[in-house]
Amino acid sequence: RHAVKLAGFDIVWFDLPKSGLTPNAWTIEWGYDQSFGYVCHLDLRSGVVGALFREPKPKVLVFVPQGGAFEAASEFVLPIAKHHVDTLKFVFADPATTENAMAAFGLTAQDAPIAVIHRTHPSDQKYLPPPGARALTEAGLKRMVGDFLAGKLRGMAGNDAEDGEL
Repeated sequence: RHAVKLAGFDIVWFDLPKSGLTPNAWTIEWGYDQSFGYVCHLDLRSGVVGALFREPKPKVLVFVPQGGAFEAASEFVLPIAKHHVDTLKFVFADPATTENAMAAFGLTAQDAPIAVIHRTHPSDQKYLPPPGARALTEAGLKRMVGDFLAGKLRGMAGNDAEDGEL
């Protein structure tokens, strides 16, 4: 799977064919089931945070360490993100570099891998997975997203809406 970073903060992933490519003359086409986006990577040292905060869609932040855990999670997160591309913004975040974002949800790096939801418009509200369903799994993420979209997921008490952080 290959990633292409677009201007701004979006990343599109796509699969290349394993054979049939001739050297130096490529025309690449991929089908609906071979491309995934628009997902972004949270980088607290860049302008991504401000752009994400202004994004009107609720953000699904997927805190997962880089490496094998990221690769495993991306296999099921990317298709879910693609399914909800019109309603939600999916964001990958490495817990080693996004401690402040995790702290806004009362989490630490030891809680990863975990997915949370942050609605910033029209008002600020943060959502954690339901108790007993905090492990990052395909079924758990689908349930959390479905419950959120159906208005069944309870928001966190004591939101810090003015902190300006994801």
